[in-house]
Amino acid sequence: MPAQDQQAETGVVPRQRVFVVAGGAAGDFTITGIAVGDYLSSVVGFLLTEAGPNGITILNLTSEFSITAANTINNGGGTSSAAGMLFVTYYDNPNA
Repeated sequence: MPAQDQQAETGVVPRQRVFVVAGGAAGDFTITGIAVGDYLSSVVGFLLTEAGPNGITILNLTSEFSITAANTINNGGGTSSAAGMLFVTYYDNPNA
């Protein structure tokens, strides 16, 4: 028998959420609606560079971040994103 997907097993469809937030020093970032127990899928930094006109460095920062409290993700001691913005994708856990 083939494995069932999450919706078929539970009847619950997790909602994917995407937020764009202003970058800043490593530490806490406010993501309204995120909760401990949600699944942080990705955090991608788009950082402006001085390499030329319209220079942008794109970094996968997912491994640096965790959900530390309601409405908060944190990358304490991680990469500064002060020169750009973060695209945060997570899945809403309806039981969180």
